[in-house]
Amino acid sequence: MRKNSQPTVLFVGNFKWLQNKEAATILLNEIWPRLIKKNKRVKMLIAGRHSREFVGDRQEVEVGEVDDIREAYQRAHVFIAPFRSGGGSRLKIFEAMAGGLPVVSTAKGVEGIGVVNEKHFLRGETSQKLADLISRLLNDKKLANKIGQEAKDFISENYDWRVSARQLVETYEELTKN
Repeated sequence: MRKNSQPTVLFVGNFKWLQNKEAATILLNEIWPRLIKKNKRVKMLIAGRHSREFVGDRQEVEVGEVDDIREAYQRAHVFIAPFRSGGGSRLKIFEAMAGGLPVVSTAKGVEGIGVVNEKHFLRGETSQKLADLISRLLNDKKLANKIGQEAKDFISENYDWRVSARQLVETYEELTKN
């Protein structure tokens, strides 16, 4: 259960990186206007380094750095990753999924993670589709909980540090056999 009762969409990023700037621009200029037409009560939270410098003051969007990013994830109902270009890590996706937060993303946003569309996240490639998918999750709590739990389980089973450590040990053991 999310702490914030107002439906909240979250985007996280360090705004010194071009990919985060591009994704936030798409989010604010293309996705957000479509989303608020269908969801009047929805709130946008953009958190991360240099976010205020990049986004500025927008009445309908809460922006800023946070002391503990976990608080932003806990307040949100949906995480959005509208990336159209690659580069950088996908830590924000891992963090959202590990916390059970349902993710809406482009294929580029989850590239290399191994998640499955409609099971671990919802994929859209156009601004309209991304807005529709966010809306779908905000209005279908059962689906949002299912996607969030499937993602959380996937991350735990595949990316938990104990899994990574075991794989590393197995690799070292295999290398030392030769």
